[in-house]
Amino acid sequence: MTDFDLTRRRFLTGLTAVAALTATGGRASATSYQGTDDPFPLPPFNYSKLPPEFRRQIVPYTGRHRPGTIIVDTGARHLFLVQTDGTAIRYGCAVGRDGFR
Repeated sequence: MTDFDLTRRRFLTGLTAVAALTATGGRASATSYQGTDDPFPLPPFNYSKLPPEFRRQIVPYTGRHRPGTIIVDTGARHLFLVQTDGTAIRYGCAVGRDGFR
């Protein structure tokens, strides 16, 4: 595999994990990772250790972006997924230092 293939695989694995967590309401179990052929499986995560401001939340959204748009607020370290009903799903996210974003 080339570096591009590995990077693409990691990206798609991340999207799959986000979709799975969204579908399960942010709950993951050890059984959801077993039996996959993924070379980069994600381990179970204890969400009770995550500060409340970085947990997945539904928040009101009145901005100009269309549904399906992903917005990253680097200052607040939040990622927003705009929904169709005037809301957005807010997630906490890691942000790199200036010059490394």
